[in-house]
Amino acid sequence: PQASLDLAAGYPAAGRAIGSLTGTTGRFDYSLQAEAQGQRGFDNTPRRMSVYTGERDGYAGGLAAVELGFTPVEGTRIYGYMRGRTARFGLDDTGFPAFVSRNYDGTDQNVMGRIGVNSLLFGGVLDTRLNLSQMRSFRHYTQQLEALDPTQTTSNSRYRGERTLLQWNNTVNLPDWGAATGSALIFGLEHTVESSRSTLDTSSFGFGFQNTVGASATNNAANVGLQTLLFQRLTFTLDLRQQNARYGGDATTWRTGGVLAVPEIWSRFKLAYGTAFKAPSLFDLFGQDNFGYAGNPDLKPERSQGWEAGIAIDVPALGRSDFATLEVTYFDNRIRDLINVVFNSSFTASTTENVASARSQGVESSLTLRPAGWLEAILTYTY
Repeated sequence: PQASLDLAAGYPAAGRAIGSLTGTTGRFDYSLQAEAQGQRGFDNTPRRMSVYTGERDGYAGGLAAVELGFTPVEGTRIYGYMRGRTARFGLDDTGFPAFVSRNYDGTDQNVMGRIGVNSLLFGGVLDTRLNLSQMRSFRHYTQQLEALDPTQTTSNSRYRGERTLLQWNNTVNLPDWGAATGSALIFGLEHTVESSRSTLDTSSFGFGFQNTVGASATNNAANVGLQTLLFQRLTFTLDLRQQNARYGGDATTWRTGGVLAVPEIWSRFKLAYGTAFKAPSLFDLFGQDNFGYAGNPDLKPERSQGWEAGIAIDVPALGRSDFATLEVTYFDNRIRDLINVVFNSSFTASTTENVASARSQGVESSLTLRPAGWLEAILTYTY
């Protein structure tokens, strides 16, 4: 058995404790972890605002996890994993006219479990992994009435979500052939079932607002990919994914890219292109509120395509081959069928529709300095 304990303290009135216990007994292995942390926090309202009070929005949370494994034969491991997390925190709502509520709090709880088996077969040629997992989330936000609040705002919001996922992932390590080395074929299947139940109930200036959603959705997907190293210089990847969603329809997306190493000039060049798919949310499809909003179950998914190109240069200095690294990447993304809320002519009803498109482009850059083995400094800039 191996045990560890980590204790930390900070400002303002912050503390954290993390403990773990791991080990093996014959064919069995185990891992236990527990964490607790809390702090008085800062005022979430910026100091520049006239309603800033300095009231602290604190945080307290805990986490516990356990994993148990069994290896019946060498290369095959069966395991079970469970994790629970809880948190409570203070919030601010500035309102209009501006006012900061001191009685606005939230809780966030999450439980996740997974069972699975991992196997290395045929002398390590095939790495196969099958697992079934489920995650349940619960969030609750409350704002109690305060006598000095000019908006007389109260709030009580609850969200409960559940996600079940069955995954089968495989990696086939391929033999070297000609200029191609370190090649691998990757393929897998997954089945997802999601459900959401949420209610929002607020009141302000004596007027109430409510919205609700209660729905579920399923999704099936298959993926296949190839990665290889060509001429010991070019790392090439190609991935294809087919997805079938109960709401949002079918979508085939793909991505390809490469990284070319040119050690003669201490550089690496990269280029990638890909497509993407985003299904509408359950609220977009089925949400309702008392102000006339109704979801649209006929929504199409949002789709995008984009590419990026960049270079990374390693600069040797002071006896270090990696003294500095400069990276610059240009990106260009285009999105179509964006989902937006649209109103009728009298603004008495609204729904969601695929009505918009968007484009984002820019440059990401970073400079990393390593003057010593124990010191690293990073500067990043994105336009």
